[in-house]
Amino acid sequence: MNNSGQIRQMDKVGRVAVPVSVRKTLGLVPGDNLEFSISGDKVLLQRYTKTCLLCGTDHDVSPYRTETIRGVREIYLCRSCRNNLAKAEEMRDY
Repeated sequence: MNNSGQIRQMDKVGRVAVPVSVRKTLGLVPGDNLEFSISGDKVLLQRYTKTCLLCGTDHDVSPYRTETIRGVREIYLCRSCRNNLAKAEEMRDY
C-alpha cells in the first residue's frame, strides 16, 4: 500500500476531502462513486465498480431487482449468473 503521508481532518458531518494528488493518481472526477471498506483498524477507500453479487466479476453486469423485507433493492448480476439463476428457477417450478 502506498502511503501518501497526507492528513485530512474530518468535518462535523463526517466529510473528508480527497487530496488533489490522490484524485489525479487514481483518475477520480466529481461524481465518481467511492466504496469504503474496513480492514482491521484501517479504512480503505476505492472507486466503486458494479460487480456480480454471486461470482464477483465486473464483466457484462446489469441491475437485478430483488424483493427484501424492507422493499425492493437493486443488486447486480452478470449474464452468466443471471442465466444460471433462471435455469435454477425453472427447475424449481417442476
